[in-house]
Amino acid sequence: MILLEATHRRLNLSYLWNHDLAMKRILILLALICSVGVLHSQIQVETGLTVEEYVNDVLLGTGVSASNIQFTGDPNQIGHMTGAEGTIFPLAEGLVLSSQWAANIATEDCFDVFVDNPNTVSGEPDLLDIANSVPPQIGQNFQVGSVNDVCILEFDFIASGDTVKFKYRFGSDEYLEWVNSQYNDIFAFFLSGPGISGPYDAPAGFPDGAINIAGVPGTDPPLPITVSSVNDVTNSEYYIDNFDNVDICQDGFTVSLEASHLVTCGETYHIKLAIGDGSDTALESIVVLEAGSFTSNSVVDVDLSIDVGAEDTDLMYEDCGLATLTFTRPIETILEIEEMVLIDYAGTAENGIDYTLLPDTVIFPPGVQTVSFEVDAFIDGLVEGEETVIMEILNLAACNGGGLTSYFEFIIDDVPDELVVEGYSVNMCQGDTIDITPEITGGYGNYGFDWSTGEDAQVITVTPDVTTTYNVMVSDTCGMPSDDADIEVVILDFPDLEVTIDNGDLLLDCFESVQVTGQATGGDGNFTYEWQDQNGNNLFGFGNSLFYSTWQGASEIHLIATDGCGFSESTFINVDLTVPPIVIDLPTTLDVDCNEQFTLTPTITGGEQPYNFVAWYDENGAFLDFQNNLTYSTGTTQTIEFQVTDNCGQNESAFVDIVVNAPLVEVTIPASAEGTCVDPFDFTAEILAGLPGYTY
Repeated sequence: MILLEATHRRLNLSYLWNHDLAMKRILILLALICSVGVLHSQIQVETGLTVEEYVNDVLLGTGVSASNIQFTGDPNQIGHMTGAEGTIFPLAEGLVLSSQWAANIATEDCFDVFVDNPNTVSGEPDLLDIANSVPPQIGQNFQVGSVNDVCILEFDFIASGDTVKFKYRFGSDEYLEWVNSQYNDIFAFFLSGPGISGPYDAPAGFPDGAINIAGVPGTDPPLPITVSSVNDVTNSEYYIDNFDNVDICQDGFTVSLEASHLVTCGETYHIKLAIGDGSDTALESIVVLEAGSFTSNSVVDVDLSIDVGAEDTDLMYEDCGLATLTFTRPIETILEIEEMVLIDYAGTAENGIDYTLLPDTVIFPPGVQTVSFEVDAFIDGLVEGEETVIMEILNLAACNGGGLTSYFEFIIDDVPDELVVEGYSVNMCQGDTIDITPEITGGYGNYGFDWSTGEDAQVITVTPDVTTTYNVMVSDTCGMPSDDADIEVVILDFPDLEVTIDNGDLLLDCFESVQVTGQATGGDGNFTYEWQDQNGNNLFGFGNSLFYSTWQGASEIHLIATDGCGFSESTFINVDLTVPPIVIDLPTTLDVDCNEQFTLTPTITGGEQPYNFVAWYDENGAFLDFQNNLTYSTGTTQTIEFQVTDNCGQNESAFVDIVVNAPLVEVTIPASAEGTCVDPFDFTAEILAGLPGYTY
């Protein structure tokens, strides 16, 4: 039997770098089939959004507006990643571009899905040039033959400041087996526009070409980022190894990096975000762009927070808490200089009538970073539905004093939906622990909880001994009428679990095999079985059946049954052979001198000859010899084990306590000597006790 253990990464077969693509794909398939489960329940990847939603709702932050958004590749190669807070991949949310399926990074078993279908795109000359620019810069001579499974997101944008920037991470399953090989997966951020001239292709409206703004920090000339240019050896300060696929299905990835470049405020630029597989179509690489990080901050930032603790911070209800509208200076402005913005109010809600009158000018005095206003949505008793507040903000200092308009909006609604709390019934096994929480709809803000147990958390943990009903009263911070519900925890009652082995005790001839079966009754009826010998070693049964042969060497066969509630019961039968047992004749104790050789000669009788295996071990289990006789020496008292296996599979051991005789060394020299002050003296030491082999 050959046991294979691997994950989706492939076995560690780096010596195959020069083999052809077919061999690489076979290795990948083998590792996928043999993959082990690694849970990644936190990280999630949502696909299926429109390209406009990926850019405007996920990627863009403040000070940037996008247009002419286009995508090239399979729709499954792009996705919205969330839930990475507190993981080894500390980029909590972002836009994923992948050379395979974007969702592969979050699969429970790290089982990759390849995108080899008609939607995939091969061939991207600029990416190929960048991939092959890496080897000479890092002292290597490999060559990437093609770029495949290309994923490209590109759009035009206008920045409100003099710089555009965003944060990102590169990751790959090519780490580390395929570093410095032709499988040098590559990505790039191609930027083109006014004031930029570069060697890479750009759209028709940008005739001066494009540059790549993704590179290893501090390198000159800029070194593109690939598995070969950032890894555990090269530029290792930017690399994080993840061989065990902790939290995310990527064998390695970079630290958080930032791409940035100077731009001209108010002008139109084009960026092409591209990634692809190098030389093959296997093993994904990704680049994750941090959500909201694509920014150019020279307009005021506006934030609406509501004191009732609502999650929807762009939604207010009439007579439901107070909101704080906060304006924050752009980062690039000089704090010591007064700055102002002008505001026009539009939308269906009227300023000063449906909500607190807000000013048409916000002034930041010298030294003041933020200015805030309290906002109340007035109750008017009218059924109006959602009303919008749209603020058109003229940033006077933006674009070097030329001005730039930005927008902020929020919604005012009549009243929240009625607060409704639903209960339910849930089954539980005796002795188990269960978490219960109410099902809530409606209301607004933060919820408050009052349980019949006296607890005030949303989720409580209970361990009832009998069927118990728990009541919970729920309120909200908006003042909606409270509601309550009952949650019943039903303790399941089952007969006692019993286990039997059908065969009874066994008396077997040498080399005999037998089918052993067992049965479990009682419990909840959902049983799993485990077969073991007298020492707890697995006998590898199949369900409630075991095919047993005498070569397995058990003197007892144990059957453990466990039901769906986790309760276990066991029984066993004895196993005897028609052949006599093995008898080993060895002294139980042997006195020896320190480090002097001695020989142990056992006499073996009984069993079924020939004796197929004999071996000697020290007291730590370290192997000493496989001959019948052991010649050995030691300086410490210890126990030696002798093992024998006969032709019928019986095993027997004997133990000898080796007691080392090590008398203390006694030595004497003359007590005094006489002579002149210039004559030498000769002394001879006399050994009175000890063992030979002295050092002086």
